[in-house]
Amino acid sequence: MAEGKSISGATPDEARAINRFFWMSAWLWFAVSVAAHYLIWNWVPWFTAQ
Repeated sequence: MAEGKSISGATPDEARAINRFFWMSAWLWFAVSVAAHYLIWNWVPWFTAQ
């Protein structure tokens, strides 16, 4: 690593693009998960059906 090269061979710009895609995907997954949990817990009468 003396030359400061990436082990993947990606350039700094490519690495930034990959990183941006990864974090945007992670946040989108989190948002969809939160929305799904909200909808399920509020619209399905899990504990109110007697």
